[in-house]
Amino acid sequence: MNLKLLALPILLFTVFTTTVAFGQNLTPLPLATVEFPPFHYKTGSEVTGFLTQIVKITFKRIGYDAKIDIYPSKRGKNLAERGEIAGIFAFTKNQDRLNKYHFTLPLGHVRDVFFKRKTSDISWEKLEDLKPYIVGATATYNYAPVFLQAIEKGVLKSEMVVSPTPEVIHLRKLVGKRIDIAICEITLCNFIINNNNKEFNTLDYINKEIGDVRTFHLGISRKWSGGEELTRKFNAALLELEKEGVIAQIYDSFGIVPYEE
Repeated sequence: MNLKLLALPILLFTVFTTTVAFGQNLTPLPLATVEFPPFHYKTGSEVTGFLTQIVKITFKRIGYDAKIDIYPSKRGKNLAERGEIAGIFAFTKNQDRLNKYHFTLPLGHVRDVFFKRKTSDISWEKLEDLKPYIVGATATYNYAPVFLQAIEKGVLKSEMVVSPTPEVIHLRKLVGKRIDIAICEITLCNFIINNNNKEFNTLDYINKEIGDVRTFHLGISRKWSGGEELTRKFNAALLELEKEGVIAQIYDSFGIVPYEE
């Protein structure tokens, strides 16, 4: 990514593994994710992030060692959909994905907003209000239907990006005045801005969510042997960890405030 990212202590995960019986033999389980800080991202050789830690500790509870690699979005999905790896996280639901994956219970929430330059006096009530502006967006993302429909119908003028780190490109285009606004998950882009303040301190966002707040999930491939049962066990363990307060501890350790409806 060629940007500074907060390198949280790997000791964090070691602490949480105390929820697993000592000496338990773990079965390796290959999974894919993408660069999407602070949800999941690489620091050094380690894939970390608050959803990464939730996935790791939940699988550890049921006897699996999640072997997580970061891939370009399309490649990770292809591997999972062929059953070459167990699954991919984190993504939102749509019908095509439901046909290809067993979805876990929610791991987190997705809140998309428009980022802009602080000097830009832009606001909106309906997406049609943004018709004069050029919107930065990512070609492979499953945005809220209302936004995708506005792009398809030509209500919004979009400049699409395909990249392993599209949000960085959107923010740099905003700084360079090549686009007017950019759709971005609020936690993600605020994380990038806060950890690279010198480059992005001229940016902020419009505090209005685009479409409904949606949920992020782990998808277990329907081509993975025993995938449905694996999903059931994962969900049961996730609920246990929530009741024990472990999930809340992981959120807190990354400085993330859980979304409350």
